[in-house]
Amino acid sequence: MRTPLWAIGIRLWAIGVAAALMAGCAVRAGATPDPVGAVGAPGSDTPSGDDGQSGGHADGQLDGQNDGQVDGEGDAGLPPAEPQAGESADAASAGGACHLLEFDLVAEVTGTRFDIAAASKRDSTHTCLLRPLADKLPELALSVTATSIDKEILREEVAPRGATSVDGLGRAGYQARIAASDKQPAAIEVGWLSGDQRLISLRYTLADGEDADALVPKLVALAQRIDAQRV
Repeated sequence: MRTPLWAIGIRLWAIGVAAALMAGCAVRAGATPDPVGAVGAPGSDTPSGDDGQSGGHADGQLDGQNDGQVDGEGDAGLPPAEPQAGESADAASAGGACHLLEFDLVAEVTGTRFDIAAASKRDSTHTCLLRPLADKLPELALSVTATSIDKEILREEVAPRGATSVDGLGRAGYQARIAASDKQPAAIEVGWLSGDQRLISLRYTLADGEDADALVPKLVALAQRIDAQRV
């Protein structure tokens, strides 16, 4: 199974947002809030639009499947995504999809406390990245993309190799363990197709010593909470 171009685009986005986090362009728990618009607020874009279609989609294809290129990929190989800046006690003030990844919710379900959040929007994809204040890992990334794919495409083309189905998560869901490599640490990915035709991916990159087996059901539970919030 080849890696879909949408997945490459998300990985490239994560690199760009991670760089912004390192530069301090993110919201931090416990700081004074700036007036940053969150997704769903008046005048802002939202990942739960009502048209059921994705900008940049054609004939049931995912964003980035256009002549073999990832949408927005420039000379440096990074998407031109600018995370919104601000400081707040909650992740939602970062904007983007971060209203779905509140620090307290993530800590309650997974047992991991994150402190900083960065949001980005590229085409019809809204994204959020969480990290602890002191370390680069663990890392939690959420992406929400309007799509025209169906359950079969999700299972056959989107889900990573070795993924297994998850019952009770959207119209169809999967979970997968991503092995560590020279280029990336080990990760857990949970993805699903929501009832309002959104492709949603939740990816937890593990820090050294974390128990992946114990985290898998927690990440699935978090995905179910996120999906329930959006209904």
